[in-house]
Amino acid sequence: MKFAHPAFLWALVLLAIPIIIHLFNFRRYKILYFSSLKFIKHVDQNANSTRNLKQIIVLILRCLAFVAFILAFAQPYIPTGKNSENLTKNIYAIYIDNSNSMTLRGSEGELLSEAREAAKGIINKVSDDSRFLVNTNELSGMEGHLISKIDALDRIDKIVPSSNSKQLDQILNWQKDILEKNKNLDGVVGKRQYLMLSDFQKITSSFNSLLPDTSAVYYPIKFRAEKEENIFIDTVYFSSPLHQINQTSELNVRVTNLSDVNLVNQALNFKCNSINRDIYLDIPANQSITTSIKYTEKDLGILKGQVSINDKQVTFDDTYYFAYEVRKNLNVLVLDFEDAVSNVTAVYRLDPFYIIQNISANAFTQDRLNEQDLVILNGCNEVSSGMQEILSSFVENSGALAIFPGTNLKTTEVNTWLNKMKMPQLSKLNGSGVGLKSISYSDPFFSGVFENKPTNINLPLVKTAYSQLNSGSAVSLLNLQNGSSLFYKASGGSKVYLFTSSLNSSFGSFTSNALFPAILLRMAELSQRLYPESIEIGKESKFPIYGKVSSDEPIKISGNGVEFIPQSTRSDNKTYISLSQSESQIILNAGFYEIKVSGKLLGILALNYNREESQIKSLTADEIKESMLQKGVQNVSVNTIDSGNAGFDIKLTKDKERWRLFLIFGLLFLVAEMVYLKVVLK
Repeated sequence: MKFAHPAFLWALVLLAIPIIIHLFNFRRYKILYFSSLKFIKHVDQNANSTRNLKQIIVLILRCLAFVAFILAFAQPYIPTGKNSENLTKNIYAIYIDNSNSMTLRGSEGELLSEAREAAKGIINKVSDDSRFLVNTNELSGMEGHLISKIDALDRIDKIVPSSNSKQLDQILNWQKDILEKNKNLDGVVGKRQYLMLSDFQKITSSFNSLLPDTSAVYYPIKFRAEKEENIFIDTVYFSSPLHQINQTSELNVRVTNLSDVNLVNQALNFKCNSINRDIYLDIPANQSITTSIKYTEKDLGILKGQVSINDKQVTFDDTYYFAYEVRKNLNVLVLDFEDAVSNVTAVYRLDPFYIIQNISANAFTQDRLNEQDLVILNGCNEVSSGMQEILSSFVENSGALAIFPGTNLKTTEVNTWLNKMKMPQLSKLNGSGVGLKSISYSDPFFSGVFENKPTNINLPLVKTAYSQLNSGSAVSLLNLQNGSSLFYKASGGSKVYLFTSSLNSSFGSFTSNALFPAILLRMAELSQRLYPESIEIGKESKFPIYGKVSSDEPIKISGNGVEFIPQSTRSDNKTYISLSQSESQIILNAGFYEIKVSGKLLGILALNYNREESQIKSLTADEIKESMLQKGVQNVSVNTIDSGNAGFDIKLTKDKERWRLFLIFGLLFLVAEMVYLKVVLK
C-alpha cells in the first residue's frame, strides 16, 4: 500500500495526547469520611479494575478513529500493474491530433472538436493530483512540460487545426522522452497512461519505430468521419518552363476523386491575373485525371494563379496556388573561338525573344556575364584558366553553360575543368562506331520538344567524335553506336551541357538537321533562373534567391497578415530560404507571400498544404491494436467514437484507492465510542 500524501502521516504523533491523558488522570477526588472502611475496601478495588478496563477500551476506540482519519487524509492506494513500487501520481500523456484531416465532419461537428471534448471529459474524471502532458503535432517547447488538471483543460481549449502532421511513433517516442526527463522533478514518478485521440489515417499512423513497453497503458481513441471520401487537387505543373508574352502556356492539373461515386461535370475554377475560367470534369470513382488548361500570356512579370475545386467534406486541399514569371527576353552570350560556326547565332536570331551577344572569345571579360542566362562556347579548342574560373562561378550562380569543342581540342587543359563540373573527360578523336544511335526521349530535357515519340526520325550523320574516358554522373541525351555519348548534361541542379564532337561540317551534318535548333532552343529555355512554382508546407524544400544578398540585410516574407524572417543559408553563390522548420509550419497558411530585402521585391512564394493527408483512409481498431502489439506494446485498449461523445466512457486504469474505506472505519470507531460511552459507561 502507498500514500498519495504521506506527509499527513506525521499527524500520528497526535495519538500521544489521548494516551498521556489516560496515563495521567488529573481528576480531583472528593474525600468522604466513614466510620469504618472495612466493607468498602473490597468493593473499591473491584470498581477500580472495571473502570480501568473500560477506559482502556475507550482509549483504543478513540485512537483507532484518529488513525483511520489520518490515513484517510494521506489517501492510501494499492498500485496496479507491473513496476509500480515507486509510483506516486498518475501521469496522463494526451495527444490530440490537430492535423488537417481532423477537420472532417463527424456526427457532432469537426473531429477535432469532438476530440477536444472527449479529452476534457477524460481529464475531469481523474483525480485532481494527476499530472498531464498535453501535446499536438507541434511538439513545441511549451508542450514539453507536465501540467496540472486545470492547465490541461485550458490548453485543450486552445488547440486549433494545423497544417503540421507527425507520425504516431514519433509522437509517442517524443512523449516518452519528455516523461523520462521529468520523472525526478517535483516527485513526479507515476503510472503512465498514453491517450491518442486521432482519426488514425494510414498515411500518418506509422508504428515502425515505436519502442517496446510492458508497463504503461495505451488508449488509442479513434474518431470516425461520417464519410471517408475526398476530392482534391493533387498537383499543378506547366508543360514548358518557358513563358512568353502573347504565347500559349499549358497548365496541367491533376485532380483525384477518393469516393465511390463517379463525378460528372465537376467544376474546376482557374484564375491567373485577369483570367477567370471554369472547366467541367468527369472524374471516375477512386481515380485521378489530369486536365490541361491552355491560355495566352497577356502580362509580364511575376504572375499569381490558383485552381480550386468545391468539396464540402474536406476543404484544406481544394485550392492549389502557383506563381511564375513571364519574361520579356532571354539573354544568350555566344563566345566564338577559332573553330566557331555561324549556325549557333543564326538559330537564336530567328526569335526576337532571345537577345544575342556574339563576341570573340578574346574579347571576353567578366562583366559580359551580367544579366546573361546562357553562355555558349562555340568551337573552343582551349579555355584559359581565367575564363574557366569565371565560367565556373557563373554556373555555381545557376547560369547555364554549353560547350561545343573545336576540331583540335586540347583535352589535357580542359579535362581538369570538366571534371570539376562533374562532366566527362574527353580523349582522342574517334571515327569508329560514332554514328548516332538513339535519343533519350524520356529525359526531362526533351519534354515538350517532340509532340509524339518519333518512330522513323532522320538522325544526323556523325563522322568523328572525341572519346570519353568516363561519364561520371553526367546524363547522356544523344547515344552513339559504340556506347558512348554525343551530348551530355550535368546531373543534379547544375546546368552544364557538353557536345563531344565538333559542329564543323567535316565532323558530320549535325548543324543541318532539325535536331540541332531544337537542342539549342531547349538549352535556352532551361537556362532561366526559375523560382519554384509552388512549395508544400511541411516538406523539406529550399527557395533560391539569385544574386548577391548582403548578410546585413535580412530576407523577409510577408503575406496573409504574417511577416517574419525565415531561416536562410548560403551555398554555391546562392541564398536559400527554408520553410521546413516547425515555427514556419505553425504560422504559415496556404496562399501567396512576398519575398523582400530592404523593401525590394525578389519573388513571390506560393505555398500549399501538404497533400499527404488528402489520402483519408484510416486504420481499423484491430489494425491499430495489432500494429502496437507487434512492436512489444502489451497494454493496448482501442476505443472508437463514430456517433459523437454521447455515451462515450473510457475505463482508465486506476490505482485502487482506499481513503474512503479508512474514512468509514474512522466514523465507525467514533460511533462505537459514543455508543460505548452512552450505554456501557452511563
